[in-house]
Amino acid sequence: MDAVAQLKRQPGKDIVRYGIGAVSRLLLEHGLLDELRLSVHPLILGRARPGDPPFGEAPAVGFRLADATTLSDGTAILSYVTERTLETA
Repeated sequence: MDAVAQLKRQPGKDIVRYGIGAVSRLLLEHGLLDELRLSVHPLILGRARPGDPPFGEAPAVGFRLADATTLSDGTAILSYVTERTLETA
C-alpha cells in the first residue's frame, strides 16, 4: 500500500477502481480510492455466498453519484466519488 500511497500524493489523475472486490476494499481501508465505477447488468447468473463481492467486509464509506450512463442493452454504468469515511458503532 505504500507504493499506492506514493502514487496518490503525486500530481495527476485520481485513483479509480472498476468493480468492488478485495482490491477495492483494501484501497478503501487505506483511504486511497477516489472513484468507484460499477456496471449493473440486467441479469443474474449463478449463486453468491456471503463472502463473495460485494458482500465481503469493507470500511463504511459514503459515496456521491458523479455520473450514470445506461447502455442500449440496459446495462447501467455508475461512477461514484468517495465522500467520507463513516463512523460505525
